[in-house]
Amino acid sequence: MATVLPSALMLFFLLRIITPLTMGAVIAVALVNVGGSWLGGKLLDARMPKILATLDDFASLQQ
Repeated sequence: MATVLPSALMLFFLLRIITPLTMGAVIAVALVNVGGSWLGGKLLDARMPKILATLDDFASLQQ
């Protein structure tokens, strides 16, 4: 839900002024939003072993 919030807000505010320029802006923001989510997922997948090792280290401190 949080990943589509910028696109949804922009669409909500620009619906009052429907022109090809505003619709193009909505499409551009949506594409950047999707691209950022995809890139964030790729980076998270690449860093997952280090993240899990860090969490394991913190969990061992609790015992």
